[in-house]
Amino acid sequence: MNEFEEALLEWSKNTVDYLHTVVTNPENKELDLSFYAFQTAPKYKPNVIFLGINPGGKAYPYESLYKNPIWNLIEHNRMTPERFIQANPDIEKLETWKVWIKLKRFFEKYEFFNDYMLMNLIYFNTPNIHDLLRRKNGSAIFKKNVELTKDLLINVIQPKIIICLGTSCFDRLNIKSQVILKGKKRLVVKGELNGIKVFGIPHPSGSFTSNEDKDRIGNTIFENI
Repeated sequence: MNEFEEALLEWSKNTVDYLHTVVTNPENKELDLSFYAFQTAPKYKPNVIFLGINPGGKAYPYESLYKNPIWNLIEHNRMTPERFIQANPDIEKLETWKVWIKLKRFFEKYEFFNDYMLMNLIYFNTPNIHDLLRRKNGSAIFKKNVELTKDLLINVIQPKIIICLGTSCFDRLNIKSQVILKGKKRLVVKGELNGIKVFGIPHPSGSFTSNEDKDRIGNTIFENI
């Protein structure tokens, strides 16, 4: 095991212990939720991390994840640090995901963006982030989750740049920002996280973004790397 793998596993142990404690605490009944961080497997110093706000879909309970055979967790009866840092078991279908097909359109001109990771800022499975924040203790859990992700990005993975899928996801990082490309909405927001350049773009599945604006977004980010 190399230094990166050791640091990643140590981060995962601390993170999974925290998340498991949160979702199994009887006082947090509203936070009995499944959780995972990574769509693609973590790797050291990728060119790009595409950062989504959180796993979407329904607010599935915790046991629906570890009792699902595709996660290989049935014998453990819980999430494990080793499994947590593996890819989403559905990642083999990535090229068919509508959000991924739309996202690639922004950056298809540049090979730089082919070296990437895809993960979530917040790990809990809820229909949207407001659903999590409305739950009892949701705001405190959200804040801690952001801290965990920042620690991972800064101290372990160390990507060249981060691209937040959704300018609202960018806003949740609470970093100083400036709009560097604007149309009818914010097209590219730029900031910095401990020396790592961070960009926010319209979510590929959000409100309509024209192909012309997608080209402008890709060009603007590439020019500002």
